Amino acid sequence: MLGDGENSWLTRAEVEVLFALSEQAGKKMALTLPGGRSFTGIFDRADGPPIEAQQLFPLSAPTDGAIYTVVMRLLTVANS
Repeated sequence: MLGDGENSWLTRAEVEVLFALSEQAGKKMALTLPGGRSFTGIFDRADGPPIEAQQLFPLSAPTDGAIYTVVMRLLTVANS
């Protein structure tokens, strides 16, 4: 799991991109963490939705710049 749902902030536009990526079953993606460590991963659906996002400041009509807290469930996979 990446993010804690409290300190992992993304804009609505970034969250929408992640949701679109999560709909592509088995899509392998590169993930590079601060410090340079890199992994290849896919979204993990085994223990719930692969992405959970909630508005940091609830708005009835959020813009693309609205801030969301995010949790992503990922699995690392070998490159093939």
